[in-house]
Amino acid sequence: MGASVLTAAALALAAAAQAFADNVPVAPNGILELEGHTALVVQTGSFDFMADVTGRLEDAELSFQYRALTLGGYYRPLKNLKIGAFYRLEAGVRHDDDWVSNPTPLPWSWQDATGRFENVFMLDASPRFLLDFLPGKSWVFMLKGRYIYNTFENQQSIMVRPELTYFWLVDRQPLFDFQAAYEAYFPLNFGSTFIYESYPWLGVHYHLTPEVMFELAESYKSTVWSSSQQWLAEGNSPYQVVYSRWLASFGVIWTLNP
Repeated sequence: MGASVLTAAALALAAAAQAFADNVPVAPNGILELEGHTALVVQTGSFDFMADVTGRLEDAELSFQYRALTLGGYYRPLKNLKIGAFYRLEAGVRHDDDWVSNPTPLPWSWQDATGRFENVFMLDASPRFLLDFLPGKSWVFMLKGRYIYNTFENQQSIMVRPELTYFWLVDRQPLFDFQAAYEAYFPLNFGSTFIYESYPWLGVHYHLTPEVMFELAESYKSTVWSSSQQWLAEGNSPYQVVYSRWLASFGVIWTLNP
C-alpha cells in the first residue's frame, strides 16, 4: 500500500513538472539572427545629428520582426565627452508579459508583437580616452552609459557598454577601425534579474571615403525571460529562461559635413 502511494505521488509530481515545463517559454540556443541598418549623420560644429533605420530577422524561421527608426544626436561639451538624446519608434519587441495563455492545444505562447509600435526615449553620456601608450598609439576606450525609457508599460533600464577601438590610419586618416565591446542592460522597474540582456560583440568599420562607412559586427546575445504577470496571476511557480543566440549585423553609415 505504501509503495503504491509513493508511486502515485511520484507520477503526479512528474506530470506536474512536465506540465510546468511544457508551458514555460522555450529558449532555442545557438540560433542565428540577421540585422541590417543604415544611418545618416550630419556633423556641424559640436553637434552630430543622426537618423537610423534598422530591421532584424529573428527566431528559428528568420522571420522579419524587429524594425526601428531612431532620431537624435550628440553634443560634445568637452573634448573627451559626448552627451546624447534620442527618440526611437520600434516594433516587434518581445517583453516578458507577452507570454500569455491561449485556448488549447497551445495553452501558452508568445503574443505577436510584430505590428505593435512602441515609443522609446534615451539619454546617454559617452566619455572616451585615447590610449596612446598602447602599441600603434591609435587605441580609444569609451564607456557609454544610457538611460532608456519605454512608454510601453513604462519600462526603464540602464545600458552600460565599455568599448575598445583600434584605428588603422593611412595618411593620418582612418581606413579601418576594429571594436571589441560588452553591452549590458539593467532593468530598473521590471523583470526579476540584475541584468536582463547582455552580449559581447566584435565589429569592424571600413571607411570607404570620409562620407561613407561600412560596418560588420557579430555578437552573442543572452536575454533572461522572467515570469509574466498573467503566469503568476494564475498561481504558477516563477520561472527564468535564458534565451541565447548569435546576431550578425551589417550597416552603412553616411556622414555629411555641410
